[in-house]
Amino acid sequence: MGVANELSKSGMAASAIGKVVGAVLVKFPNGLASVDALFIARGDKGTYRIETRESRLPSDTVVRFAIDVRRLRARIDRKVGRKTG
Repeated sequence: MGVANELSKSGMAASAIGKVVGAVLVKFPNGLASVDALFIARGDKGTYRIETRESRLPSDTVVRFAIDVRRLRARIDRKVGRKTG
């Protein structure tokens, strides 16, 4: 849900957030524990491509989102009082 919250803050529409979150769940079925960053690009046909390295996104991508998952995880852990490390 942290990813959805970050996309919402960026102004992404709820229906698009649902598509991206669904794609994240498919790409990372075991969660984002080992992921440091997500790079998201919107394709020509309204599809989304999700990568862990920006260099893997097509160079002609117009709309991109970058989410620092490590920082997001730390912020969530602080809010719920979870100890890390």
